[in-house]
Amino acid sequence: MIKNVFITPKLEFNKYKKIEIILDKDWFSYLNSINLRGFTGFFDKISEINYLSQYFDGLIVSGGGDVYKNKKTKLNKLRDNFELKLINSFLKNKKTILCICRGFQLYSNHLGNNIFKKNKNHVKTQHTIYSVKQNSLFKFKKLNTNSFHNYSIQKTSNKLENFFISKDGCIEISKLKSKNLFCFMFHPERKNKDQEKINLILRKIFK
Repeated sequence: MIKNVFITPKLEFNKYKKIEIILDKDWFSYLNSINLRGFTGFFDKISEINYLSQYFDGLIVSGGGDVYKNKKTKLNKLRDNFELKLINSFLKNKKTILCICRGFQLYSNHLGNNIFKKNKNHVKTQHTIYSVKQNSLFKFKKLNTNSFHNYSIQKTSNKLENFFISKDGCIEISKLKSKNLFCFMFHPERKNKDQEKINLILRKIFK
């Protein structure tokens, strides 16, 4: 059975100063390849957000851009608020959530962690991340992933369990304790050297 997943988009102003929603089309083809169906959109009303969490099987908080804490713009604040409301609503409905890159930074900051470090070594590269804790889902000792983030997370809230870190100590995979909320600093929808292993993890997350 194919499951339906809601993916949050980036927000940008067009030349008419209207807000446009933008999402890389690779997300849709990638999700199809692991037997998921992706949808996107932007909604203001809490009733609409609650409907999304009831209808969809899972939520992906996508990457791209900066959180409001690191770059204080109107659109970043608007996106942060929308995504946090979605996360809370999906958690209440016990649905699976995956926060990618910017989404990881957003949720980590929401939990009270304000430690972000600008890190040029993690921009537009591939690197190896190493296991610090294993379970039936995260059973690999290491993964070779892409890296596109300007800011790195050095420390997380004690509400999160950390599973993988990079060689320079940046946290790459975490999970909210006792909840199906996962955080990746890399992009599964973009090319990874260990793509098959990553696909396996995502299939298990959204099973």
